Amino acid sequence: MSHPIWQIGLFDKRDKDIVECLELMDLKLSAGSIKGIKTHLFGKHKDSKYTEQYIRIEEGKSKQANTKITNYYTHSSGKLSVMDKNVINYIACCNIPFRIINHPTFKKLVRNMSDKLLGESHYRKNVLPEIYKIVKSKIKLEVKELEHICFTTDLWTADTTKDAFISLTATGVTATFTRKNYTLAIQKFSGTHTAEKIAEILTELLDQWGLKSHCFLTDSGANIVKVIHANLNYSYNSLGT
Repeated sequence: MSHPIWQIGLFDKRDKDIVECLELMDLKLSAGSIKGIKTHLFGKHKDSKYTEQYIRIEEGKSKQANTKITNYYTHSSGKLSVMDKNVINYIACCNIPFRIINHPTFKKLVRNMSDKLLGESHYRKNVLPEIYKIVKSKIKLEVKELEHICFTTDLWTADTTKDAFISLTATGVTATFTRKNYTLAIQKFSGTHTAEKIAEILTELLDQWGLKSHCFLTDSGANIVKVIHANLNYSYNSLGT
């Protein structure tokens, strides 16, 4: 029963055919007709808390339904062409390298589009930073609206380059109990992986996003627990050993 009509606490599905309205106990509705149940909701309980909750859930679903990067910048900047937006959306969502842009087969794929395809350096050096700035500013607003939020972090070393990286992710719940997940940062980590250094970087990242109240979910890694509890003095919950 995933439809929002079942999440507002007004209707009880007695069996596969009958639904009971808990406010009007003697009223029985057909369980197979969501449209009929919605008509009852907006007709008999128009100004109730149930209708308000239903509308909030539906609005939350609409915002969450499509999380393409283009949602954040399609109408945001006149400096970006349609080709700029489409190329970055393709690169980011498919997680492929920028060098694909210079490949003859990719050029052939987009040659009939109205905008001219430029070299990969244009999209990597100019378009990507511009889109990142736009998307980040909008996600900042979304994160600040979350009713509850927690974070995770991790460090690892790439097998090929031996470069070290650190990540920061956020998971939160909106006022309508819609779950949101964000990757706020993945960046190179220079130097030794001391608790003090990790704490310094995490503090910088959280400050960049304007986040002040922090709870971290961690494994039981000694260095991460020390970072969160001793160095940052944030609350944390361990998910295992």
